[in-house]
Amino acid sequence: MKKNIHIGSDVLADLKKRLKSPIFKEEYERARLQLAIGKEARKIAREKKMTVRHLAQKMHASPAQVERLFNDQNVTLDTLAKFAVATGKTVSVEFK
Repeated sequence: MKKNIHIGSDVLADLKKRLKSPIFKEEYERARLQLAIGKEARKIAREKKMTVRHLAQKMHASPAQVERLFNDQNVTLDTLAKFAVATGKTVSVEFK
């Protein structure tokens, strides 16, 4: 019977090890960014009391585009720009 080498392992140590791989690091960063964008978009929509349908109308976009934004899925800069205009916000990108 094989022993489970992951029992008791430190998640952060494992992540640090995996981030040494450029492929993993790229995917991790993409996913982290998508989650942050979706979280912020949902927060702004709640604050503005805007539904998906209302946002879609103001963005001149489909409700599916708004749902992708909210659900942390492939979001384009165009969609972000439309969201910003529709909600009276601005978009900025920062590399650290």
